[in-house]
Amino acid sequence: MAHVAKWKYEEVDNLKDLLLKYPVVGVASMEGIPARQLQKMRKLLKGEVLIKMSKKSLMLHAIEKASKEE
Repeated sequence: MAHVAKWKYEEVDNLKDLLLKYPVVGVASMEGIPARQLQKMRKLLKGEVLIKMSKKSLMLHAIEKASKEE
């Protein structure tokens, strides 16, 4: 069995907690978005929206875990 880094388990648990905490969650692909545009979005939405970036596979695991807990 392959070794999975501890930070990945922690990231999945953190994402799962966020999914369960908020009633509305948006998931979007950020592939190809220039860094400057992403920085501008973060600056404009600061204080209003939580932007959390993660790997797709970790997000899928978190969604699966969150759906089992509901």
